[in-house]
Amino acid sequence: MGKTSDSAKKGFGRELGKNTADYLSNKILGDKWSTPHRVAVSVQKEQIRAKAQEHETDVKEAQLEYEKEKDFDKKLESINGIEFTTDKNEISNILSKVISIASSTFSKDGYEKVTLPIIKACIEKAEEGIFRLKSINEITDAEFYQKRLEQFKEDIKGKKRKDKWTTIIMIMFVFILLGLMLLIAHFSKHN
Repeated sequence: MGKTSDSAKKGFGRELGKNTADYLSNKILGDKWSTPHRVAVSVQKEQIRAKAQEHETDVKEAQLEYEKEKDFDKKLESINGIEFTTDKNEISNILSKVISIASSTFSKDGYEKVTLPIIKACIEKAEEGIFRLKSINEITDAEFYQKRLEQFKEDIKGKKRKDKWTTIIMIMFVFILLGLMLLIAHFSKHN
C-alpha cells in the first residue's frame, strides 16, 4: 500500500508543478506561451472581432448606398423642378447644365437602374428647353443643343451595344472553354 500512496503523491506533485508552471508562464509571457485553452479563447476573440468588423463594413456600405440613392433622389427632384423662362441665355445655361448632368451621370455610373431616371429626366428637360428655344425663334441655339442631345443619345446606344457584345463574347468564350475541356477529357480517357 505504500507504493500506491508514493505514486499518488508523485502524480499530485507533478500535476501541481505543471499547473503552477503554466500559470506563471501565462502571467509572465502572455498568450504567446499559454496553454491551448487560452490560445483557443484568443482565437475565438479574434474571430468575433473579425465578424464585428465585417458587420461594421456591411453597415457602412448600406449607409453609403442609402446616401447615394438619397443624392440621386435630390438630383432627380431638382431636374424635374426646372422651369424655363423666355430668356435665351438662361435657357442655354440650363440646357448646358442638364446635358452635362446627364453625361457625367452616364459616364460615371453607366446606364444602371438607379441612374436611369436621372438620365431620362435630363433628356426630357433638354428636349423641353430645345422646344422653348424654338418657340422664341432661337433656331441656331436650338439646333446646337439638339445636336449635343443627339450625340449623347448615340453615346448611350453605343454603350448598350458594347455591353451587349461584351456579354455575347463572354458567353461564347465560356462555351469554347467548356468544349476544349470536354475534348481534353475525352482524349485523356482514350490514351
